[in-house]
Amino acid sequence: MLSNNKYDFINLRNRKDNIIGKTKVNHEVYIHVLKNNYAIYKGEKYVYIVKDGKNILFHKYIYYTFYNNTFNKLKPFVDHKNINFIYVWMM
Repeated sequence: MLSNNKYDFINLRNRKDNIIGKTKVNHEVYIHVLKNNYAIYKGEKYVYIVKDGKNILFHKYIYYTFYNNTFNKLKPFVDHKNINFIYVWMM
């Protein structure tokens, strides 16, 4: 995991443990992932976090679990490209 002044970057690995990309998160999320030793990986389309043996979409984990937001049936989608949440790029 890498860090800069404004954001932190989590390396994304494949099944062979090769770094294939990075995801940019805010510092609080970065520290949370680091302290809990969560695995973060790039799936076919999205980034996932492994928590308690379950694969969870990382942007939903950040929005609902980390920030404790409630699910709204009228707005069921989480914007995972917004600067407040998560960026992903491939190397």
